[in-house]
Formats: sequence, structure tokens, C-alpha cells
Amino acid sequence: MKKESLTNPIYTITSVAKEDADDMLKNPHTLKTRCVGFVYAESDVNRILKNNIGSLNEAGYWPYIVVEKISPGLYQYDKKPDWYEYSKCQNTWKKIQCPFKNKYQSVGYGMG
Repeated sequence: MKKESLTNPIYTITSVAKEDADDMLKNPHTLKTRCVGFVYAESDVNRILKNNIGSLNEAGYWPYIVVEKISPGLYQYDKKPDWYEYSKCQNTWKKIQCPFKNKYQSVGYGMG
């Protein structure tokens, strides 16, 4: 492993389920998430979401994606992650504001 890779951040890509997204308004700890992977470059995130690589929406079960830029270390998380919502008519992901009124976050979505 190269020394540079120990200091470079990763970008986690995490699916968020809709059925629990509604409950998030009441209790921020009810989110059902699944980290589907990570990449080393933001351009790879953009390519994956623009082209819907991996069909991350899975027939509507995962309508949201949250992308976090995570630096090496313990208990790391992105305080301002990027949120995306699936656009069925365009078969791509569109960047949005966090869809939840209660934005409480004490750990990462993808790495927790």
C-alpha cells in the first residue's frame, strides 16, 4: 500500500431506504442504510450516480443516496455529506438537500 493512500480520503456511497426515511422525521436513529461501496475520487462518485451504475435504486427501495468524504482515522464522518435522490424518468441521481427535517448525526452513514 502506498503511503499516500493512508492520508487520502475515501468517498462512501450509502443507500437509504424510503420506508424508514419517513420515520426519520420522528426519530433520527431509525434510518435503514446500506453502504454499497467506496471510491477514492469524487469523479468516480459522479460517474456512478450519473450513469446509475449498479442500479442503486433497486426498484424504488433505496430512493436516496448519501455520499460522505471520509478521512483516515477513528470515528471519522462527513459533517456535510452530499445527498441524492433517484430520478426514475431520467434514470439518474440528482443532488438534493438533506431530505430530513431532523438532521441529527453523530456517526457516519456509511462507516459508523
